Amino acid sequence: MKYCFLFTLIFVFINLNAQNDFDLKVKYGVDDKVVQEIIRFEDLFVYQVEMKGKKLIDKNYTIILKEFRNNKLINSTLLLDSSINDLFKIKIKQFNFRALGKKNDKGELKIKFAFDRFSTQTETLNLDRENLDFYIIKELTINKKDLLLGKSFYFLSILTPTPHSDGSSSYCEVVSGDNPEKMSEKFNIPHYFLFEMTVKD
Repeated sequence: MKYCFLFTLIFVFINLNAQNDFDLKVKYGVDDKVVQEIIRFEDLFVYQVEMKGKKLIDKNYTIILKEFRNNKLINSTLLLDSSINDLFKIKIKQFNFRALGKKNDKGELKIKFAFDRFSTQTETLNLDRENLDFYIIKELTINKKDLLLGKSFYFLSILTPTPHSDGSSSYCEVVSGDNPEKMSEKFNIPHYFLFEMTVKD
């Protein structure tokens, strides 16, 4: 019985560690305190995306921006397909890039992704002016499991907070929800964007 129990534990441990083909970490800001103060002063959004895993080597990937309104996908934009140029392909087991964003007074948010040797073109997104001050770029705390080659996942969002009956509002439960595409339905958020990535098998 003791050996059977031990075998079961080993089996579970192996399967838990076999769930991911790679690991993902999304971090707000930068480590340099001076640069971080400049980022805050300029009201910028900076997120660092770190991916690790031997299976990433020599793989291509896509990054797609999806726009949702009232629970419906209304726009989908391919931001990057690494297969168009060998320069864009993942070459090593640790792959890092940054998401940069800034709002302006016109009701727009400009965003781009910066990699070590290249960057995407700047995208200009139209926001609802009545909620302009409340839009932020936020990492999604879900989808840290089952990160598999060929399976798409969401890693960043642009959204407003969910309102509460007491007049307060919050972003926390939104970014940890189990179905980002249903934010309108579950959290009463009429307009938002999701960034989807797929590492090709």
